Amino acid sequence: MRIEIEEVLDAARGQVRFRSGGESVVGCWAGPGEIPVGRELEAEVEVSEERIISVRPAFVVPQSSVAQGGGEVVVVGRAERIGDDGIIEFRVGQDLILLEPVGPLTNVVEGASLALRVPELRIYPRDL
Repeated sequence: MRIEIEEVLDAARGQVRFRSGGESVVGCWAGPGEIPVGRELEAEVEVSEERIISVRPAFVVPQSSVAQGGGEVVVVGRAERIGDDGIIEFRVGQDLILLEPVGPLTNVVEGASLALRVPELRIYPRDL
């Protein structure tokens, strides 16, 4: 996912505000070294399945698939494929997030468009 880190909110916790598409979202930087504020980079985004607050049907998948919804992050995408091992390939824009089918994800069916609400996303750089 292409992101730009806009500011550091809490350096000790790695909490940052980043932009993905048109939306500004709060996340947790999990990369090495100094946080690259103001720099655009490719990042992998991790959703902690155990911390998912809700899984709801999404009738329209917007172009900007990651948004801030109050104190939570809303990730909208499609359960593109469910593997033989049960792992859900969740497509968010051009990116895939792999999810284990735990908690509210146990009832997800292949092809479903969903909105996941999570407290935060973890961000790992791909190109540093």
